[in-house]
Amino acid sequence: MQKYLEGLEALHSAHVQADGSNALGRTVRRKPVVTKHPLIRLNPVTGWKSVFFNPGFVTAIVGIPKAESNTIINYLNELTSTTQENHVRFQWQKNDVAFWDNRVCNHSASYGFAPHRRHAVRVASTAERPVLDPTGRSQEEEINARYGLLEVIKDGSGLANYND
Repeated sequence: MQKYLEGLEALHSAHVQADGSNALGRTVRRKPVVTKHPLIRLNPVTGWKSVFFNPGFVTAIVGIPKAESNTIINYLNELTSTTQENHVRFQWQKNDVAFWDNRVCNHSASYGFAPHRRHAVRVASTAERPVLDPTGRSQEEEINARYGLLEVIKDGSGLANYND
């Protein structure tokens, strides 16, 4: 799946978010746009490949049938929302500040703060255009090489050493 996703691009749309804000009578702070990005991108700081997917924004995978696109989107939605190893839950305290890298992280507000009101100020810098460098490595590949661990076979050959 990782190798398959590397060759795909996704459409990211801000229209759903803007339409939801409009429906609730809230302010839409910027004109919604649709952009096309690689589904797997290279982080220019770490050099690691990662999935570039946000469940609230990806509407289609470019160049494949709609049914296949929807299946991949549903799979990635499930993966990003339920895989606990991919989550951090921040327990806010007074004067806390949280930083994350939008190139490799998604933000999702959780509920359960009643009777308090959720209020945050978000600052986002303009980043580079997402690209995939086919010679880039994943974090897993770099750690395996650094510590002399077996390289995970991901070429679809049917041989598997994952979790061995």
